[in-house]
Amino acid sequence: MNAFREIPRVRALSPSWFRALYERRARPVVLEGALASRPALKTWSFEHLAAAGDVTVTVRVSRPGRAQLFDGDPGAAFEYRRLPLSQALAGVSKPNGEVWYVQHVALETLPRLHGELGTLDYAPAAERDQAKLWICGAGTKNPLHWDTHHAALGQILGEKRFIVFSPDDSPKLAAFAARTVWRTSGLDLSAIDRTRFPHFDDATGWSCTVRPGDVLYVPYGWWHYMGCDAPSISVTWWWPPSRLGAIRDSLRDVLRDRVTPRLARRLGAIEF
Repeated sequence: MNAFREIPRVRALSPSWFRALYERRARPVVLEGALASRPALKTWSFEHLAAAGDVTVTVRVSRPGRAQLFDGDPGAAFEYRRLPLSQALAGVSKPNGEVWYVQHVALETLPRLHGELGTLDYAPAAERDQAKLWICGAGTKNPLHWDTHHAALGQILGEKRFIVFSPDDSPKLAAFAARTVWRTSGLDLSAIDRTRFPHFDDATGWSCTVRPGDVLYVPYGWWHYMGCDAPSISVTWWWPPSRLGAIRDSLRDVLRDRVTPRLARRLGAIEF
């Protein structure tokens, strides 16, 4: 397998230069220390989050011995539970044999945390304060997939490891390269099956470790995989692409995304 390339890391990059050099060219980048001055870097911990308000959150649960992998119907790959935030945080801290991952918590439902984080100047004005909160413990993985919008992940506590691939490598990563059944792959980067994915070694992967204060930008359509070896708190922002062709494609993908669960269930067991 070709060694993964390092995603570029840049410091003190202005929003205008970010848009010109990375967003418009659809290139991933780590904006090193972009959130370093935010109060959240000093205040956020599991205990601090638990005291911020007991909103109900979604927890993705992985069972022992089962790969954390989208393979077939994405809705059937994991169990999802709705729990108060404090209970979810306790489960992440003491998983009792399961791997818990708190996902997609709208930060605006937690005003104290929202104020401590602030906005992301690299995102368009309408999305700058629309952050989502993610919380995971050791052993959490987010399997290889791609998003219908640009994504920026800001790391607050702990570290996360990422591997990303260009959309051009889709035929090497997933059988449904034309995106018929959807945004995920049965390719497990922790145990690569080269019989099932014989062209994987021809793909070009890019990797990085995102540390507290950093922001990782993943362009629309880029495949990405995450691994977490210790407790972690992150936030994400999403926004649609601005280039004309990408706008059209993103709108198409958003519409497809709405019908995919029904389609996947009808097709049954799918080899991605």
